[in-house]
Amino acid sequence: MTALNTSSIRTLSSDAPNRTRSNAGAERHLQIGAAIDLSGLGGKRHLDVGCDTGDFALTAAQMWGTIPTGVDVAHRPAQEAARRRVDAHCCSLEDAPAHLTDLSVLTAIDVVEHIVEPQRFMAEVKRRLMPGGVAYIETPNVASHIYSIGRMLLRATGGRPRFVFTRLFPPEHVQYFSRVGLEAIAKDAGLDVISLDTRSIPISDIGASLAVCVATAGIQALDWAAGSAVLLCMVARRPS
Repeated sequence: MTALNTSSIRTLSSDAPNRTRSNAGAERHLQIGAAIDLSGLGGKRHLDVGCDTGDFALTAAQMWGTIPTGVDVAHRPAQEAARRRVDAHCCSLEDAPAHLTDLSVLTAIDVVEHIVEPQRFMAEVKRRLMPGGVAYIETPNVASHIYSIGRMLLRATGGRPRFVFTRLFPPEHVQYFSRVGLEAIAKDAGLDVISLDTRSIPISDIGASLAVCVATAGIQALDWAAGSAVLLCMVARRPS
């Protein structure tokens, strides 16, 4: 695991209000579908950890026929998700109701970078899955050019202008992962890593000034050429 203590430093990648914009939902669908028979999910629970207002849980329900279920530590988003008929609970995964176990599919998008003890979190992911169940984990890729260049500029400028660096390195992100680090915590928890890919963020999803969007597009082109984009996307399975 590659960890950064970023107490002085919302990310370009993530925490965006609508996590289903552009092709993100379709790409997740394809990656998860390569590991599990999605046609067999109808009527089963899909638990989205860090569900926010329920966008992805509801999109998945439309695609897979699942029961949209979520947990989020923030009260207002969880309340809004419940209003939208997601079975939403304001709590951490560890404190989620006991009936949220034996899951066929669990997703955690833009979550693990917020967690102080990611190994414990991943162990809980495994515990909540049924044997053969899969988890989809998405988190920023610290080895991407976006973050490598961001760290260099952070040191060179002292974190100024602050609004730029607090967007890339928000204070609520307590650590970041490389491909090696993310795979390691999954395997340490006893999960089998089925796939671990990277993807870029569509410029339309960034929601920043034109200058920032252009700069981000250029840096992401470097990542594309290097085969290591800004988001890590992992599918892991609990052994049968």
